[in-house]
Amino acid sequence: MNSQSFDSLQIELCPVCDKPSQPPFQPFCSSRCKLTDLGNWFGEVYRVPVEEPENLPEEESE
Repeated sequence: MNSQSFDSLQIELCPVCDKPSQPPFQPFCSSRCKLTDLGNWFGEVYRVPVEEPENLPEEESE
């Protein structure tokens, strides 16, 4: 038996359903969860926060 502790092993969980992830779909557990996550991004359920700079130079009008 390997001398490594089992405490160091971590199971990666699917970010959609919290089931153990599967190698062909990592970090997801299935194609269904992979497509659900993609649909959430396309549907703008997930958003990346953006900080707008306060002092933007104004464009010159001609």
